[in-house]
Amino acid sequence: HREILWVGDVIREEKGRRFFAAARLKDGCVVHVGSGVKLKAESRGAFYLAYVDELFEDEDGGLKVMKNRWFYLPRETNGKRKPTHEREVFLSDQTDFNFLTTVDAVANITHKRLIASSLDDYAAQGDNFFYSYKYIEPAGLFVPVRAPPLNGPHSTLLSTLNPRPVTVGFASLTRSPKLSTQARNPKPEFSTSDPRVRLLRNGW
Repeated sequence: HREILWVGDVIREEKGRRFFAAARLKDGCVVHVGSGVKLKAESRGAFYLAYVDELFEDEDGGLKVMKNRWFYLPRETNGKRKPTHEREVFLSDQTDFNFLTTVDAVANITHKRLIASSLDDYAAQGDNFFYSYKYIEPAGLFVPVRAPPLNGPHSTLLSTLNPRPVTVGFASLTRSPKLSTQARNPKPEFSTSDPRVRLLRNGW
């Protein structure tokens, strides 16, 4: 954790936690609130994808933590919807708290409608992924996520590779304080090599 540095000043303090807008990882990459990230998985070559909702550290231990919203890879769903491309992923309402040490790299995760080039050209540019559906895990449903005109109903996402807001609509996505924080593959103990384990520390 000491090799990960906060970028900028504290933006707010709440319940013993100090919140920040960005953090610089050990390899020099900067993760912003709103960034897409690849997280380490147990199997070699495997990874998880997530969107960063919050970045904070606890006042006592100084552990650097993120609250993240998961994107599901096709292999993690029930398989009822076949992906249209190898880089297609699915948004979800599932959230967790994980150490920033579990982040392997940043990733650009963009709504399909906002991609100006062909999908193949877009996918060829590093860790680029896209989505247009949300996966509702308990019901096993796939719900379209619309990207309306900029003057329509919208939610604000930050692109991993562009810290400025990108306006994206979520006709079916409502952010609720009661969102589930249960990990998708819970285990008894937290491991920095397995980010799906819920971080149970100081009530997180």
